[in-house]
Amino acid sequence: MDDIRLVLKENLRLYRKRKGLTQQRFAEACGVSTSYVGEMEIGRKYPSLPLVQTMAEILEIAPWKLFLPARDRESAVTILLADELRDSIGQAVLAALQPKS
Repeated sequence: MDDIRLVLKENLRLYRKRKGLTQQRFAEACGVSTSYVGEMEIGRKYPSLPLVQTMAEILEIAPWKLFLPARDRESAVTILLADELRDSIGQAVLAALQPKS
């Protein structure tokens, strides 16, 4: 079993960097100090649930993604993409079946 604290700190850094945010800019957006973000990313401090929600909103991800182990990240993305594709195909089929006026 993965240590959720290690998963959180790795994902926090990963998604922050993917978004192109420095620790300082991310901290400002979250309403916390830069040192607090640094402490979270090295695993010395851990965010409250409301802060997890805020961070996820800033990173434009679902909060659960911050807790997803790296080995599961790929399969989760694949499943989400497959669901989106299925929904898009379903909408296209329904649109094609609509009577033309």
